[in-house]
Amino acid sequence: MVDENSLELIKERTDIVEIVGQYVKLRKRGLNFLGLCPFHNEKTPSFVVSPDKKIFHCFGCGTGGNVFSFLMKIDGLSFIDTVKLLAEKSGIELNDDQMMNFEKDDRENGFALLSKIKDAYHQQLDHEEAKNYIKDRGLDKETIDNFQLGYSSKANCDELLGFDVKDIKDDLLDIGIGIDSKGKIKDRFYKRFMFPIIDLQGRTLGFGGRIISGEGAKYVNSPETRFYSKSNVLYGLNMAKKYIRENNGQLILVEGYMDAISVFQSGIKNIAAALGTAVTPQQFNLIKRFVKLLYMCFDNDDAGKNAMYRVNDVLQDPEVEVKVIGLKDCKDPDDFIKKYGLDSFRKQMIEAITYKEFLIDHSIKVHGHSMESSKMAVEDKSRVLKELKSILRFENDIIKNVYIAMIASKLNIDLDQVKGYFFTYNTLSISKKKDYKIDKGSKDKFFKLEEDVLSILLSHVSLRNEFLGNFSVDDFIDMEHKKIFALIVNNPEKDVQYLCDLVAGHKIVSICMKINFANPQLFLQEAVESLKKRNNREKVADLKKQIIELEKIGDFDKLMCLNQQLSELIKNK
Repeated sequence: MVDENSLELIKERTDIVEIVGQYVKLRKRGLNFLGLCPFHNEKTPSFVVSPDKKIFHCFGCGTGGNVFSFLMKIDGLSFIDTVKLLAEKSGIELNDDQMMNFEKDDRENGFALLSKIKDAYHQQLDHEEAKNYIKDRGLDKETIDNFQLGYSSKANCDELLGFDVKDIKDDLLDIGIGIDSKGKIKDRFYKRFMFPIIDLQGRTLGFGGRIISGEGAKYVNSPETRFYSKSNVLYGLNMAKKYIRENNGQLILVEGYMDAISVFQSGIKNIAAALGTAVTPQQFNLIKRFVKLLYMCFDNDDAGKNAMYRVNDVLQDPEVEVKVIGLKDCKDPDDFIKKYGLDSFRKQMIEAITYKEFLIDHSIKVHGHSMESSKMAVEDKSRVLKELKSILRFENDIIKNVYIAMIASKLNIDLDQVKGYFFTYNTLSISKKKDYKIDKGSKDKFFKLEEDVLSILLSHVSLRNEFLGNFSVDDFIDMEHKKIFALIVNNPEKDVQYLCDLVAGHKIVSICMKINFANPQLFLQEAVESLKKRNNREKVADLKKQIIELEKIGDFDKLMCLNQQLSELIKNK
């Protein structure tokens, strides 16, 4: 088994800032690095990476951990795969015995079952309904094999897999395929054309199923499981990544399964689908690993355009250029290629507008009710300016000026007036955003004092000998703080990384990220007194309440005892 020393060596040799920096644009802030959290949408950076402590934490969504947990979460890797990856990057060799004895990912059986079901669906394509659908969509054998397409013609999982599934009933429910129906395990996708969803490691995560006869929703996808999360995967990226490299880092992102498949079959293979009507931050992080120029090509209807517009926070990333392909009078890229041909589609790519121009055009269309700008009401133009000012982000003033001129021209407004509107405030420029500050105003001062004490005790092993004995668990009111203090007491010689690993995802990571103190020793000396006085005051208040109650019932013996305790406390107050 890979021992603790090997894991520590990997962590020691791995630069967490470099790893995280491949996914998040980080800026130095004091001893730490700051950026926009890759795990949730935000405009103000709250994601902090500490190179000294080798941990990260988001003060917005609470996600945190070490470099292993970061890669596991952002890439969906197993712990084993993460260890292998980082060991290779850091030049550490793990021998075969270590890897064979390594604890297996408990999802491996589920992935194997998903793969078996994918093969079972693929073998049912000779069903008449499937063959008719394939013919209607013009899919050739190479495309069908490349995407491992299939069909579900069996109502029960027994029939689908060809054996009694009672022993794997829970597994079928766990992977999102089976539905328990009065003891029978039904196939969720019965009578649907099947699209396996495969990750970058070639594992089948789940399925999309399109109905091709009868009634029901047009598409049904696998539910969210511990194997499949719609937000973390792009359909077809496992195959497209090879062609992205061959096309100088270009990717076309479409909405659905058949959009990606039909364009792929036509000869453009650097294509993937978002599988929905939005692009999540996690999906965009996947894109950033391979892509320099992203072409957005969602459906040419209000839903598709609104979907591209809504994710402006995600797509305005200076690391990836984003353009939007126009589809003329066609509803989607498949429809366009069938009507105008592949060469015309390539021409549309060349003529694609920038994502910022798309945002401008869409805002004018929505607020101008599709009227020409010369006929738009001044109130509608004002709404456009207000909206664009709030959503557009510019890397520098040169780019900003170009787009301001574009807005003025499209809205038919005097350029100086638009400039005056945009340059009055500097909130659009990334470089001029306000510095991030943790809001400390809402918490109780002693709650924060407890956090500060724990932060110092976690980060400064050398101070523990002197100060641990001056505090007790009872000095901490918050239950989480009590647990963290007990953890430090039980591991007085372990450093902050070790303690964070013991309770991954715990509040401890957040506390570790607190600001560094100029004189931590002096702070602890004062904190000891402050916490003792706070506890003393609370005990006095509690005793006074008890004394009042005892006076009511006339229990003078006990009353005398409590009065004596009260006198001693007040004397020491």
